[in-house]
Amino acid sequence: MEEAEAVLLVAIRSLFARYKNLSVQVKASIWFMFCSFIQKGIAFLTTPLFTRLMTSEQYGIYTLYLGWDSIVSVFATLNLANQVLNNGFLRYKDNEHALSSSVLGLSNTATTVLLIAYCVFREQVNSFTGLSTPYMLAMFSQYYFNMAFSIWAVRERYHFRYQAVVFVTLTQALASSLFGLVLVGLSREKALARVMSIAVVNIAFGLVLHLRLVKLGKTFFSLEKWRYMLKLDLPLIPHYLSMSLLSAAGRIMVGNICGAASAAFYSVPYSAAATMNLLVGSINSSLIPWFYQRMEEGDYGLIRRKTSAILVVVAATCLTPVLFGPELVMLLGSSEYLEGVWVMPPAAAGIYFIFLYTLFSNIELYYEKSFSIMVASLVASVLNIVLNAVFIPDYGFVAAGFVSLASYALLAVMHFLFAKRVCAAKGLKRMPVDGRAAFVISFGVVIVSLAAELLYLNDAVRYVLITIVAITLVHKRKTVLTAMSIEKAGGKIE
Repeated sequence: MEEAEAVLLVAIRSLFARYKNLSVQVKASIWFMFCSFIQKGIAFLTTPLFTRLMTSEQYGIYTLYLGWDSIVSVFATLNLANQVLNNGFLRYKDNEHALSSSVLGLSNTATTVLLIAYCVFREQVNSFTGLSTPYMLAMFSQYYFNMAFSIWAVRERYHFRYQAVVFVTLTQALASSLFGLVLVGLSREKALARVMSIAVVNIAFGLVLHLRLVKLGKTFFSLEKWRYMLKLDLPLIPHYLSMSLLSAAGRIMVGNICGAASAAFYSVPYSAAATMNLLVGSINSSLIPWFYQRMEEGDYGLIRRKTSAILVVVAATCLTPVLFGPELVMLLGSSEYLEGVWVMPPAAAGIYFIFLYTLFSNIELYYEKSFSIMVASLVASVLNIVLNAVFIPDYGFVAAGFVSLASYALLAVMHFLFAKRVCAAKGLKRMPVDGRAAFVISFGVVIVSLAAELLYLNDAVRYVLITIVAITLVHKRKTVLTAMSIEKAGGKIE
């Protein structure tokens, strides 16, 4: 027993020693990834509590609010705290405080203009969105202060100052969930109570940062800085809007066509399938720097082999929750939500295609061909809306899951074609990502996701398959870990 404790102590000390020797960039990446996991974990663990405190219709209204929030925020904030703000910090590195406050001023101006427009056309907007005035006002009030937090967080990340961002982010997430549970439990209007709890917490945290940015920057309006930011940002608005529509159009249209309860039945299993999205996103974040290094060195063969192996792992990762579909839906919701379990297989397959299209879009971004990314996003989002309008009235909310899958699959195909054209223009005989392997793996993902629908009809067969998959994963764990390791000159990035 003492020997085991000694070995454990040595291992812990060795781990801390290795951590201390890491660069600040690597430490920041680790902590930001940890923060994302905990933040999503808090949301995942509290979802079962909210779905049991609220009726399915109330929870459906709440999910509709979240869907519209992701779309309206594109126009209300111009998404100025996304990629372009890093460009701004690079350009105005000697005057970051003034840039931060002027960007906040620009965003708040856009929010005010849109809020005035809402007040003028309030009845029409409420009718179109299915949300009443209190919901919309809560939405707009947050934009003024959420943007302050976003600008501050981007600047801290830019300088790899991770401690404060991680602390504030996790504290805010925990406060929002706990206050939400209390307010929802005490209120009769539970959907509105959940929205208000988020708004109050976000405003409280954002107000402090808003005042700090204004005090340090002392610049609300700067024609030079506004013009520079808008020049970079406005061409990206269609892309931001398209991606928001791809993720939110399904639940919004289900709510408008089938009712708020159906939106809840759609959202809960979709969220269950999306639990793997964080892991998949982390894989892509680790892959991008390695991909750029190998592209710079022209080692396309290694890229092809590694990305094909990683695609297999990602496919298995995305489809694994499908085997536990009924159990996950029961965990996040209740027996009432089980009729939505049929959404899980296409939703999980859709997450795989999100990863696949990022592999191809990474090639486009490497060669600085961002216009094609906007085109692909627009086409996929339009198709998503059209197909939802056609199929949801006849086939209900389950159709939205398959429409989402079809839209992301189209997005992957379009990025493949664009990336192939870019590679040909650059004189590459073969693409850095193996298109044939990607097609075979993708075909398998679609077939498995469709077959999974049948598994929900026979639990005995499903449990046998779960056992077989578990034994195979344990037996092949070294192969999986080898596929996930990304080689680097002088070592590995795991």
